[in-house]
Amino acid sequence: MELEYYFTPAKFSVERVFGGDADIRLGNNIALFDSKSNITLEDFDVAVIGIEKCANSKTGSGCAKAPGAIRSKLYGLSGLARELKIVDLGNINGKTIKDKYIVLKEVTAYLIKNSVIPLVIGGGQDYTIPMADALSSKGEEWSLSIIDSKIDYIKESRKADSANFLKKVLSDNKQHINSVTLLGVQKYLYSSGQEQLVNSNYFNLLRLGEIRDEAIKKAEPYLRDADLLSIDVAAVKSSDMPAQAGAMPNGLFSNEICQLAHYAGLSDKLKAFGLFELAPGFDSNFESGVFLSAQIVWHFLEGVSARHNDFPVRDIESYSMFIVHLEDYEVDIRFFNNTQNGRWWVEVPDEDNSSIISCCKQDYDEAIKNIIPEKWIISVKKSSSISGSKKNSFTDSD
Repeated sequence: MELEYYFTPAKFSVERVFGGDADIRLGNNIALFDSKSNITLEDFDVAVIGIEKCANSKTGSGCAKAPGAIRSKLYGLSGLARELKIVDLGNINGKTIKDKYIVLKEVTAYLIKNSVIPLVIGGGQDYTIPMADALSSKGEEWSLSIIDSKIDYIKESRKADSANFLKKVLSDNKQHINSVTLLGVQKYLYSSGQEQLVNSNYFNLLRLGEIRDEAIKKAEPYLRDADLLSIDVAAVKSSDMPAQAGAMPNGLFSNEICQLAHYAGLSDKLKAFGLFELAPGFDSNFESGVFLSAQIVWHFLEGVSARHNDFPVRDIESYSMFIVHLEDYEVDIRFFNNTQNGRWWVEVPDEDNSSIISCCKQDYDEAIKNIIPEKWIISVKKSSSISGSKKNSFTDSD
């Protein structure tokens, strides 16, 4: 791939955010691509991609400066505890939004094929669309996780913008999306029709209150199963994230969004990551929104550097296995536990064979008490509703 045709080198100045020695800042360990670079992409673990054009964003053109602003803060932070090879490809080229979609899809597909994680910063959340298309181009099933305060699906609208990108993702990738997880949504911000969409298609939905404080650990298994994570910074309360469109008094706290990003990075399954809708022009005088965005990305990278090489990289049968018999339902459930890091998985039966999904110890503890884990129930219902091995379509909301 001739990258010089796809990217414009990023231009930014690194701020002295980290108080330690300059030579151990994150930016000193990141390769910057330009036309003169002798870079082999396959040598890297993560590729940073900036998006400046954001006409379809909820912020209008407000997020055009996001890539440079994030880089300025991010590369001034401390280096990672473990080695991670990162390349910054620059900002994607293209005169129109459609051109940029095409570039992002092609580059994302190429990177994933070569086991490099595309880390997209800037732009509107509609850029999730080409990233999803890239995953489907492999011809395999994959799972989507979204961190957002709303459900960006409008039945009556034909627009494929940030407020309706999920509709386009579902319609174009219905043969390949295995599961959809929505994290941090606020019930008073979505309609009964959108809730019906979630229920009828067996999406996983964890509302804001369900992942608050210590309960945030409940989100980890869902992110561990994700192939693509799309984050709207508006999932964070505006006092912590002022650089967003609108003013949301409720939302994730800054430490919670960083924790979720870290969980995603730790996932051995995650193949692509996007942080969208940041509007530096709306930020506070102290640039706290941009600072937080940089820290979100840093925590994701820290997670990637600390991956455990768990299932599906490692054979699930190599873990400790526990069989729980639920008397009220006359069913046996197999749980698997990696005793080295405390992670759990559960087997879900299917018509043809079985699948393994991530879970937490609480699911195992509840099964012992004769309570079927909710995540297990949703997976069984979904598999029993599928004709053959593929979904024919997603059911629209009423």
